[in-house]
Amino acid sequence: MMKLKYLTEDFDLARRALAHWPHDEATLTERLGWFRISASAIYPFDDPQGRLCFLRLHPAEEKPSRELLGELDFLTYLQRLGYPALRPIPSTEGETLLPIDTPQALWFVSAFTGVPGQPLEDLPMNSMLAWAYGDALGRLHAASMRYHPPIRQRSHSDVIHWIRLTLETHQAPAATLAQLEEVTRQLSAIPRTRANYGLVHYDFEPDNVFWDGADCHAIDFGDAMMHFYAIDLVRALDEMEEEYHAAFLDGYYAACPASEAQQADFPLMRRFRDLYSYARLLHSLSERPELPAGLPPQPEWMPQLVERLQTRRDELLQSICGR
Repeated sequence: MMKLKYLTEDFDLARRALAHWPHDEATLTERLGWFRISASAIYPFDDPQGRLCFLRLHPAEEKPSRELLGELDFLTYLQRLGYPALRPIPSTEGETLLPIDTPQALWFVSAFTGVPGQPLEDLPMNSMLAWAYGDALGRLHAASMRYHPPIRQRSHSDVIHWIRLTLETHQAPAATLAQLEEVTRQLSAIPRTRANYGLVHYDFEPDNVFWDGADCHAIDFGDAMMHFYAIDLVRALDEMEEEYHAAFLDGYYAACPASEAQQADFPLMRRFRDLYSYARLLHSLSERPELPAGLPPQPEWMPQLVERLQTRRDELLQSICGR
């Protein structure tokens, strides 16, 4: 999640950005009302053919353009392979990433097609669906094994460096830094091969995977990084009832028999996940919105969100320090 100061809607900015993409002006006001903001600001819109698309805005402070361009290149690669995922839409200038400067921040803007179906989180899980879910992740990792990034991708080591800086900046308990050093040491001890390490989605959870009745479609590659494939397996499995784990893994290894993701590494991946989630919450809570004089200091929903994030932060801290 971005810093809370960015979690306010800006329809003028969205309209300014959409001037660079073909869109249906008649439906725009209604569509923009369905915006959501978390790790980025997402504004729906219809293209001139009436197809649902999404505008995404990232503050440059939160993510450098190199990481965004790397993500877009990987999505274009998946499109060439026919992998079912959202697709970048070139602007009228032919670019998939545009900078837009405002008095408050520099933003990087992209647009994407929507995907068909319903998110898995809205559907009752069963063995068939769990198999298809695992198959979709297996096909993604199989594609990643053949991918040669032309742009340097963010790695788990880069993320560990960011976590360490964040923990130090916010004076997190010493136990969190000790845990981070141990996780770093253990990750460094795992030999990396093309079969166990590559570009992962990192957030291949049921809210980011859509089922259209025949296949799964993936969205939200914004957290993609170079990491052990086991991290994607852990994050998906931990969102499912245990009774469906075997079907999921069967689908995964059927689609990606070359994968050497080791279940023995799952506990270590969970420790990395929790440290990263904790640091991200520290980062997000560090700055609140600054609104013009005469207006309330924050949106009315902000206190409830802050309380929820603080509770989650404290739960993670207890889990990390209790290990």
